[in-house]
Amino acid sequence: MVSRETITPLRQDYKRRRRDNNVIINTAFEEKVGIVYYYPNMKPDIIDSMIDNGYRGIVIAGTGLGHVNKPVYPALKRAKEKNVAVYMTVQTLWGYVQMYVYDTGRDMMELGVVPCANMLPEWLI
Repeated sequence: MVSRETITPLRQDYKRRRRDNNVIINTAFEEKVGIVYYYPNMKPDIIDSMIDNGYRGIVIAGTGLGHVNKPVYPALKRAKEKNVAVYMTVQTLWGYVQMYVYDTGRDMMELGVVPCANMLPEWLI
């Protein structure tokens, strides 16, 4: 029960917080991170523009199991060369990135794209 003055547990058999953990809060976030929603026939210039403008991270919401078309690959390779982190998510609420299923996904992982399982794009920003 919660009142203005106290919090009183209704039961005493709940799992209590460990006291031996020291929490360090890092309030520094990288601001140069963007989301790109992939669409059919997307050109690589969108990702190239983000690289050229100093972005340090790119989250791609891919299609299906987390894919983009092959013409985007050179931009992904360039991102890796410029140390820009690229993460793959999906556009569906309940979908999963499965980059081991098709050659496309495996090729993108070789280019440095990191699969993010079932994380929504906004969770990574």
